[in-house]
Amino acid sequence: MINKVALMGNAFRSVMGMNAVYGFDIAVDEAYKSILTYSKAKEFLCLYEPGQFQEMAIKRKLRAISRENLKTHMISEYDAVWKGEKTTVDVLHSISMDFLPLYNYRDRCMLNTPPITYTIHGASYPEYIQNFYLMQLLAPVQPYDSLICTSTSVKKVVQNILERMSLDLLEKKQIKLSYNGRLDVIPLGVDTDHFKPMDQMEARQQLNIPPNKFVMLWLGRLSAFDKADLYPLLIVFRRLLKKNNDLLLVLAGHDRTANPHLPSLKQYVDELGITEHVVFMQDYNVMKRNVIFSAADIFTSPIDNLQETFGLTPIEAMACGIPQVVSDFDGYKDTVCEGVTGFKIPTVWTKCDTDIQTAGLLPCDMEHRLVFHHLLTAQSVALDLDCYESRIQLLIDNPDLKRQMGENSRERALSLYQWKHVVDQYDALWEELSHIEKMNNQAKESGLISFLEPHYFQDFNVYVSEIIDVDSELLITEEGKEIIEGKLSYVNHYEEEEALLETGVAWQVLQAISMQQDNITIENLVEQYQQYSIDVVKRAAMKLVKQGFVAIHRK
Repeated sequence: MINKVALMGNAFRSVMGMNAVYGFDIAVDEAYKSILTYSKAKEFLCLYEPGQFQEMAIKRKLRAISRENLKTHMISEYDAVWKGEKTTVDVLHSISMDFLPLYNYRDRCMLNTPPITYTIHGASYPEYIQNFYLMQLLAPVQPYDSLICTSTSVKKVVQNILERMSLDLLEKKQIKLSYNGRLDVIPLGVDTDHFKPMDQMEARQQLNIPPNKFVMLWLGRLSAFDKADLYPLLIVFRRLLKKNNDLLLVLAGHDRTANPHLPSLKQYVDELGITEHVVFMQDYNVMKRNVIFSAADIFTSPIDNLQETFGLTPIEAMACGIPQVVSDFDGYKDTVCEGVTGFKIPTVWTKCDTDIQTAGLLPCDMEHRLVFHHLLTAQSVALDLDCYESRIQLLIDNPDLKRQMGENSRERALSLYQWKHVVDQYDALWEELSHIEKMNNQAKESGLISFLEPHYFQDFNVYVSEIIDVDSELLITEEGKEIIEGKLSYVNHYEEEEALLETGVAWQVLQAISMQQDNITIENLVEQYQQYSIDVVKRAAMKLVKQGFVAIHRK
């Protein structure tokens, strides 16, 4: 039975100042909250970096959760690493794909070797080759660790990349490396209490959408770079307008300040002569997406971008009882049920990436590289537009079919994608991995990830003039005495320094030195403050030397 889970908080990032809404932030927010709410585990360690947005985000979630007998502990990663406080948990989990901190934490801060699980949210970024996939081969991944994939498509993609890299390293470098962990599929979920059917006319009234129109909805980020090319949808919509009078296309999305897509979309809408039939809904309230879905007759998404791995919007539409007409692509292959909850439009591709592949590190700017790689590949993925048109027309002509698909959608969302059922899959996986870990019966090895750790002193000590030893004697200076007497205040460089152990320890060390009649050595201080790590005490002492409050006694 899984009783104690450690959750990393490093996935949370402030959306303030971000000029678009990202599915990643919605997904990790809901996943974290749902695991705390529905998991059978009784106790959670919530790991966080002090002074960062993640601390506030986790505290806010803990306040919002009403669950009896739930034990939660906020654990500062600083304290865990630098105080040497080790603990035991049943599983270490991250809702993001930043997995190396998990292995470091298990290695340095755990008394046992619990399973590690983490979730992939994007597979196609060029830099992932070096900093994600290669690290999967190099990290001390165990057979009871799992990279959780949100769809069967992305699982196969990860398998393809890892196998190709392993073979390439063996052939070109005679290095035999392989991924030793598991790849398990667990989808993302949807809050089916928030996303649920509501009266269509009431929803349209809230949004000022005409009551007598057949409304097609796209909802998502407006970006052909890393989301979807909406031009083919506009062509299909123009074709449909020639056969149907009362159609309305709603394009609800947030655009980027940099690389805006909205101007070209509006220009193309005008070029096609369909302006009066298209509504752009910009900067909508993200929390009111349920109302936007409920105002539509169908949800459509011609997704074509390799950046996608799952796709939240189809299951949000599904939960609201809205049929989905989407491209047969990535996670949509799993979520949308052909002919039952909607239709999947066939997609075609051809191999045309040899030049991108062989010049994979160009352009040099990482941001430009990823957006242009995504754009170029997405532009070579095409939808069957005749099929796209015919499937939407079928729903226009058959209100009963549309209604039945809406009912089927709600049932599928409730049975497969409400968060309670998704978290049940996490619990089952954790139980299985924990059993494998116990059967593994290996003694814990330390330092398995040390080759990835920075060894600053060992590598950079040639920079300085002199290296001092632990037997070096320290004495208080006049400025140090002024600090002790309250005549001089010490001001930190940054607010974040308040969270560092060295800040408090330095004050204690200064007091200890001031009370000594004879000089005190660094070694003496380490022995006196054994509740802190040796390095913390030594850094605190050197910080005092640096600021002129303590001096090294020259014999």
